[in-house]
Amino acid sequence: MSPRKASIVEQILVLFVFISYSYCINYPLPSRFDNPILLSIFQKGAKLIAVLLPVVFLARQPRMFLRTITQSKPLLLFFFWCSASIYWSADPLLTLKEVTLLGIVIVFSTYLACNFSLSNILFLIVGCGGLGAFLSLIMWLFYPQESWSSITLGADGEELLGFKGSYVHKNHLAFAMNVSILSLFFLWRMRQISLTLALPLLALFSFLLFCSSSAANYIGFFLVLFLCAFGFLLSEKKSSSRRYIFLAALIMIGCLVSGGSGTYHLVAKKLNRSSSLTGRTQIWKLSVYAIKKQPILGYGFNSFWPKHKDLSKFSEASTIWNKLKWSVPQAHNGYLDLVLNTGMVGAAIILGLFVIQIIQLTKMFQNANFDQRVREVAVFGLSYWILIIYINFAESFLLNIRYYYQFVLLYFVFVAGGPLNFKNIPINLFVSKTSGDGDSK
Repeated sequence: MSPRKASIVEQILVLFVFISYSYCINYPLPSRFDNPILLSIFQKGAKLIAVLLPVVFLARQPRMFLRTITQSKPLLLFFFWCSASIYWSADPLLTLKEVTLLGIVIVFSTYLACNFSLSNILFLIVGCGGLGAFLSLIMWLFYPQESWSSITLGADGEELLGFKGSYVHKNHLAFAMNVSILSLFFLWRMRQISLTLALPLLALFSFLLFCSSSAANYIGFFLVLFLCAFGFLLSEKKSSSRRYIFLAALIMIGCLVSGGSGTYHLVAKKLNRSSSLTGRTQIWKLSVYAIKKQPILGYGFNSFWPKHKDLSKFSEASTIWNKLKWSVPQAHNGYLDLVLNTGMVGAAIILGLFVIQIIQLTKMFQNANFDQRVREVAVFGLSYWILIIYINFAESFLLNIRYYYQFVLLYFVFVAGGPLNFKNIPINLFVSKTSGDGDSK
């Protein structure tokens, strides 16, 4: 089935969905001007669009849609497992709501994989990051009291200060800036954006990231810089795939070491943080204790941590809150949250998906021969997943539905979508998809 080109109307609607599900949309205005009803209509409209676009495309191109979505077997398996967790969830209605959102993300991402190029996707990610940065600057200039967050953690009384701008939390701002920097660099390397535009955006993203005072993302920033430099050298020099795999393995080992020990402690010390990594080590210990009570099945997809004031259904989470004297919304570790919510079975599926990503991208690099553009795409994919794997040692983004729009999307682009059909790699990755046999304009 020949790929089709998304219309201008479709592109505008997709941009609307991306903006509404970027983290800046949670607090786009100071609280005094915030309208909960308007914001609810805005977000529900985005969900409706995210459903209608795939439905219309399915009616027009059923074979392409079904072929793409059925190629993502690990993700579909994860979705069915999360759906099954409704039966043993502490709050079945909450789990049902979260599973429904995950299903919307999957079908929307399938639609995107069939209609949008990688450059389109990176522009969307950078655009959302740029919007969040712009709104954050406005907040800082006109409403500084609402753009900085100060939280007192637990019995230690540790005060945590950082710039969050228009985002929910400073860590979300910092992570969004890191992802935007990585995407921006590879857009420039793919010759999709000029250096004149890229440099001011890079400076803005970096400035806001360092204002956030997020220790984990500081390390992530230097990791991103290293990955960009490594990607540049790799794509310029025709290195063998074996050498690349070896160096990528070294980076992964470095991520694991820095995520679990000395590097994080060093950065935290420079920021005058406690030895508990701002309470993380205590949360991790209590989370592991909760995992031991229900290790295989978990507590239900995105249902372990309470999202409302009624704690009667969340005995384990409320126990953690009482011991910490702090209403922590997550385990601050993506892998612990993954096991808490989906059990070891769900964690094994997601980790298997990561392995598939790495294998497919390595094959993509290996089959690129001397096509520099394709090599850069493979390096970008691996760099992105290295950042994701690292950051989830100190933050919890793996089960965050809003970030699933990036995770699931890139999964479809690299694994299930057309780009990994090597005949179409140079076409589908860099220009909008066209009708016919896939030749670029």
